[in-house]
Amino acid sequence: PAYYKAINKRLTTHFSNLSNLEDSAMQKGNKEGVFLKKVNTVINSNMESEDFNVSALASAMALSRTQLFRKLKALTKMSPSQYVLFFRLQTAKQLLQSNKEDLNVSDVCYRTGFSSKSHFTRSFNKQFGFNPSACN
Repeated sequence: PAYYKAINKRLTTHFSNLSNLEDSAMQKGNKEGVFLKKVNTVINSNMESEDFNVSALASAMALSRTQLFRKLKALTKMSPSQYVLFFRLQTAKQLLQSNKEDLNVSDVCYRTGFSSKSHFTRSFNKQFGFNPSACN
């Protein structure tokens, strides 16, 4: 029914925001909130690196890949690779919508660690439902 679609859309929108994810992790417990903030900090500090992947995230967090997968999946319902992509795309959207800097799509693409503009555009469109050029 339409009612369930509307609720699903509202929940998806709510939990597609990084700060809302951190808040919900904090409500689960202080350790979970601190863990997710640390993950976000590590991803943010390696944002421009194209070579940053789940193995690098796991070693920066001093966890095995399996343990990182379990913790992130429990908190965000996403695998670590999905979460890194989600984080990069959220950051890209914020950069494109920011009025502080006049950035084009290519600049944002490379600032968020994508090596290919076409991959960035496809991922962005899949995540948000519109092309990144529509943000400008």
